[in-house]
Amino acid sequence: MDHASHLLLRGTTWQYRRRVPGMSLVIQIPLGTSDRTSAFRLSILLTAEFDMTLDRLLRSDRLIPDELVQKYFDFCLRKIVRDLTIQRRKMRMSGEITQTGRRTEEIRRIVTSHMITDGLSRILPMHRIAEFQSPEDLEIAMTVHQQQFTFITGASVRPHYKAAASIILGTKDRHPDQTYQLTEAFLHAQAAALEVVDGNPAELARVAAIRSAELMSGTRTTVPMASDAMVNQVEARPEPVVPIAKAPAPLTEGLSLITGRLTHELLDDQFAIARSSEEPLVRSPKTQPFSHDLAGACERSIKRAQMAKKMDDKTADSRRMTVKLFMFINDLQLVTEIEQHHLAIFVNAISRLPKHFNRSKNDRQKTYAEVVAEARILPDDQLGRDPGTVNRHLDTMGAILHQARVQDKIPVDRDIDTTTLRLPEIKRARDKREAFEQAQVLQLFKHPIWHGCRNENRRHDPGDVILKDGLYWVPLIVHYTGARVEEIAGLPAAALLAEGDAWGLDIRPHEERRLKNFQSERLLPIHDHLMELGLIEHRDRMLASKQEYLFPGLRPNNPKYPFHKAMRYNWNEARKMQLGDAAEGLTLHSLRHYVNITLKGNKAIDKSVRLDILGHAAVDLNEEVYTAGTPFAEKLAAINSIPRAF
Repeated sequence: MDHASHLLLRGTTWQYRRRVPGMSLVIQIPLGTSDRTSAFRLSILLTAEFDMTLDRLLRSDRLIPDELVQKYFDFCLRKIVRDLTIQRRKMRMSGEITQTGRRTEEIRRIVTSHMITDGLSRILPMHRIAEFQSPEDLEIAMTVHQQQFTFITGASVRPHYKAAASIILGTKDRHPDQTYQLTEAFLHAQAAALEVVDGNPAELARVAAIRSAELMSGTRTTVPMASDAMVNQVEARPEPVVPIAKAPAPLTEGLSLITGRLTHELLDDQFAIARSSEEPLVRSPKTQPFSHDLAGACERSIKRAQMAKKMDDKTADSRRMTVKLFMFINDLQLVTEIEQHHLAIFVNAISRLPKHFNRSKNDRQKTYAEVVAEARILPDDQLGRDPGTVNRHLDTMGAILHQARVQDKIPVDRDIDTTTLRLPEIKRARDKREAFEQAQVLQLFKHPIWHGCRNENRRHDPGDVILKDGLYWVPLIVHYTGARVEEIAGLPAAALLAEGDAWGLDIRPHEERRLKNFQSERLLPIHDHLMELGLIEHRDRMLASKQEYLFPGLRPNNPKYPFHKAMRYNWNEARKMQLGDAAEGLTLHSLRHYVNITLKGNKAIDKSVRLDILGHAAVDLNEEVYTAGTPFAEKLAAINSIPRAF
């Protein structure tokens, strides 16, 4: 038996055999293969799943350690104090507070305090009824009791508290007893916060009096701000409900460092907390220091860029993905921990990661060590990223570190230089994407998709059915305009506009589809062949049926996915079917390159016309600033010069 991989050969078939630690139980699974390499690969996957499942079972059988409960209490206390402070301030300063409102908050504090002694119940306990002497107070108490019961018992499923618990515990899986522990900590935090916040006006008055004395005397003393003083009241109590643990470094409010298994699933929770932070971005780092956690630094950089209209949501998600991957590989969570060698480790590790890593939910539950162990048996062509991707990751990390050092004034290592780690490109820019040749274009568009297929589910079998949907139109429009695939796949139905006697495609960004740059916004004439094929009639049908998009079947369910994802499989099959081995390297984007080469080869078409059609910036400042936009008629003539596909 192979002890390292738990393999056992029975006859000619390999089996996976594993004893459950501390028990006589042995699990034996036939792997259904006689090939040792395949069996070894399966055993690694089974071992990872076995260890993960066993770890969850062991965790669920024991109570949460006191120090972790303390961390959860600390998070709850600070968040509840902040939320209550904002709520109370609004009520007092807006003039909305009434005598009944004041009495309700007094009773809320009493009821919550009683819950600690009595335990949680949906209705007010009978032995507490006598404490409320008037019918009005009793009615308020009964209503408040139900509200507090719902608020406290529902804390475990609210996003902020759920994410904080997952990060602190290192897992999302919890035994009911552990949920009761967290609920109890939340109840104590709620009771303490109500007691402190209700005394806040008096505390504010005390701070104001001391500040006033400072101004009158010309001296300055150190007095804590009211918000800090409120939490300190709880921390300084002789017998606190739960001792409050101090964070080892300045962290984003509500965020805790992951102390157990570092997985993408837990990093997602950490970033969710940082993303929801309402901290002011414009402030003095000397008097209000910024947090040192990488999640917070990343989210601040995104918020600043989006405030300046320099980043869309998809780019923001890409930035988060890079930072999470860096943290995942290096097991780092603080900006101040990063050194030059960590970036070198990052670059080297990317070359050993599976190309499809992190596309499944299962991947998000694995540690880096587990991912590397599984990757060892994969062929080289299934590992790594191309140099351009690696360099983009480095640029992102460099931007995060620069902003943390310059804007947030965090003591980041000044010797870090990401430029020295950039990988050389293995292809020239012009060679990264191959272009179709005209003969290949003609062969491609002979496919049944454009000339008749069997039915909707048999698009690759010849027949007499022509379905003019996104799969039909998008490749044709790209071929006749040179537009980027996503520009066409995500076109709104109303983007087809009449321009005199002709028609054009109004390319501009919208909520679900961005553009590459500002030059990408343009009006593209429609080729005569597209008009003959019925593109305008298709547009009219979409508008009549109140469809928002020209190709509604391509609209992704997940906003993170591109519009053209829905047609990717059938496009690839059609391409391979028509071109065979020559299809390798040819993509939908290759049709754009074909258009560029075709227009460039036509000496009658001015360079500026070609650039305006493709949505490219001019080469130099003189061309960009002092050249007027190409008239629509000139662009239409250039586009109509593109040879017909069939």
